[in-house]
Amino acid sequence: MPPVPASGNLFQLPTAEAFTALFETPQLRVERILSIGQTTPPNEWYDQSQDEWVVLLQGSATLTYEDGAFLAMGPGDYVLI
Repeated sequence: MPPVPASGNLFQLPTAEAFTALFETPQLRVERILSIGQTTPPNEWYDQSQDEWVVLLQGSATLTYEDGAFLAMGPGDYVLI
């Protein structure tokens, strides 16, 4: 993984989906993920072994769970997955 940047701007917009590590230790990773309309393909589920805390700073997002439940998110909303 590339080195963690010492500074930057969270609101600088790349042209494609971007993942940037902001802080990392063996037990914790803080990562900026910028998505611009990306979705998981139909009938596929994104699954990972570690917990994820998500905060939405700008825009909107909808998380859909395998059981059909969904969570609509707006600026300032957060969720522990």
